[in-house]
Amino acid sequence: MGTKTTVDTARKIVDNLAIVIKGKPRVLEHVVATLLAGGNILMEDVPGVGKTTLAKALAYSIKGEFRRIQFTPDLLPADNPGSSLPTSGKPAAPSAPPISKSSGRYLQSWSGFSGPEA
Repeated sequence: MGTKTTVDTARKIVDNLAIVIKGKPRVLEHVVATLLAGGNILMEDVPGVGKTTLAKALAYSIKGEFRRIQFTPDLLPADNPGSSLPTSGKPAAPSAPPISKSSGRYLQSWSGFSGPEA
């Protein structure tokens, strides 16, 4: 894919996401840039601001698959299919293939809530 084609495709995805997510053009650009770079995105925010909606719209825009994991403070890495833990004391370095239906990657959204300090 040439540079012009990649830019045009990215712009179309951002424009498509902007139909659903209003008022956050920089967020949409960052999400699409990260997707094209093969990176990972962790969306953290308070409930109700559109994290899951953005993930669903992105999956739909690229003809991908959307699966949601409800992240909670007590969630363990083993609870997330495809996660890995370091065994040698060194950080794990999992590969980051592009998000697609065939790769089995997840578009994840964080809806964590921390209550009053105990």
